[in-house]
Amino acid sequence: MLLGKDEHERNYPASITKIATALVAMDHVEDMSQTVEVDVDWSGDWRSSRLGIVPGMQTTIWDLFVGMLTVSGNDAADEIAQEVAGSEEAFADLMNQKADSLGLEESHFENAHGLDEEGHYSTAYDLAVLAAEAMRFDVFRDVVGSTYTQVEVNGELWTLANTNPMLPWYDGATGIKTGTTPGSGMSLAASAERNGHELIAVVLGSPDRGGEAAELLDWAFANYTWNC
Repeated sequence: MLLGKDEHERNYPASITKIATALVAMDHVEDMSQTVEVDVDWSGDWRSSRLGIVPGMQTTIWDLFVGMLTVSGNDAADEIAQEVAGSEEAFADLMNQKADSLGLEESHFENAHGLDEEGHYSTAYDLAVLAAEAMRFDVFRDVVGSTYTQVEVNGELWTLANTNPMLPWYDGATGIKTGTTPGSGMSLAASAERNGHELIAVVLGSPDRGGEAAELLDWAFANYTWNC
């Protein structure tokens, strides 16, 4: 860690939670291309970011994975949880097991999507560790690094725009994930690579998450010298 401020303070992680959801999905889904029929219904929840799936639609785990990480679909995250573990509670147990395996002592997850809930918390430090772990996998990197992508639902192609504000303009931006809830405010785990070196910045409860993450990354690229 190069720089931190209150990095061990517990906060609602909002949709940055979905990094943990993605890691569990990658651990437990053998075939991301498998077709699923949607069971969850988030159509009436106007508070939530959604992919737009409704019960009866057919898609794949892969398309849910993409929708969860790009447009931050809570419905997609919930459907992944149901497909992998059968219930939100069982999937949260898997998330907490994953957190334990990574040595995250200041995180506990109650759901796959990240909406504020008692007992659902993390820290900037732990979220940075989660982000670094996820970015080890090309399947994750490819999704979170794409400004625009497509998914197929009911045989139709849907074009999705990534919610990460830094992808279109920050030099070397490679990902990762936004989050916004009443409890967390606007948050962002951001990554960028220059000259073969990649850095991750996490800001929670920021009035300018893209700008503050960019300042952190700029500072680190300008002030840290690698030995290789």
